[in-house]
Parts: sequence; structure tokens; C-alpha cells
Amino acid sequence: MQVFEMIVAIVAISILGGLIKTYIKTKSENGDREGLLKQQVSDLKRSQLAMEKRIQVLETIVSSDGYDLKQRFKDLDQ
Repeated sequence: MQVFEMIVAIVAISILGGLIKTYIKTKSENGDREGLLKQQVSDLKRSQLAMEKRIQVLETIVSSDGYDLKQRFKDLDQ
């Protein structure tokens, strides 16, 4: 093998190694992003359920007879 052929082979191997390294790194980062996105969706669903429960409690309070009675007394005071 001549010196020029060795240099070409070393450069080709280095470029190929860099491409493989970049491919693996990009694939790993995409997997991390997907995991983060799934976690965010899960957190949003959990907070939505908590908000729905709070709204149900507030609806129960507002629609109860005691609340209506208190509101009528407040209206009489004004």
C-alpha cells in the first residue's frame, strides 16, 4: 500500500466513524425527546383530571341549598 492510499483509507475510516457517532447520538437524543414529550403529556392529563375534580367540587358547593341561602342573605344585606 502506498502512502497516499493509506491517507485516503484513514480519512475514509475517520469520516465513517464520525457519521456513525453522529447517527447514534441523534437517535439517542430523539429517544430522550420522545420520553420527555410523553412525560409532559402525562403531567397535563394528570393536571386536567385534578382541575375536573376541583370543578366538580365547586359545582357541588354552588348548587347546594346552603350556598343559595347564604347568597340570599348577602343579597338582603346590600
